[in-house]
Amino acid sequence: MIAATSQNIGLLVLAAMDSKTRDVESVLGDFRQCLNTYDAWAESFFSFSALDVEQVFKVGDEVALVAPIDRSILPSTTVAACKQDGTLTLVHMFQSARFVPIGNTPVMLQRIDPDGGPLGEPIYKTIGPSGILEITECDRNQKYRVSFYPNVSKEHFKALYASYQSVIAPLEDWLRRE
Repeated sequence: MIAATSQNIGLLVLAAMDSKTRDVESVLGDFRQCLNTYDAWAESFFSFSALDVEQVFKVGDEVALVAPIDRSILPSTTVAACKQDGTLTLVHMFQSARFVPIGNTPVMLQRIDPDGGPLGEPIYKTIGPSGILEITECDRNQKYRVSFYPNVSKEHFKALYASYQSVIAPLEDWLRRE
């Protein structure tokens, strides 16, 4: 299937380079077939590790962790301080040209002492479908160990794939005009 996809991409590139036969509909048809072949391959594969997709975990404005999608079953942990106003914003998304959220992500915040040891009871929350969660229960300027427990689903990946349609459609219109 990968070879077939590569062959389709190669034909698409060669067709676009042939200045004597500019059949736009044929080129766009080949492009759509290439995407359909890729979509079918990704659908049947269901293991995201080979897709080279990365996820981003953001804590506030300062901290961003990037992890391959194949680590989606392992927690990602970082340390961040709660803002002066007593809030901390958590974001889970795909690394992409557009904002594509990964929702339904359990998180745990644990206050830590200056040596990194735990203080008090942890706070358990879930980032909703928007991919963004604002924590309001944290202590001002207090450092927290933040752990994300991702659960990237087939639906999340479909949303990522669908997000590229907003890029492809204007390019297709431009190609038709040219």
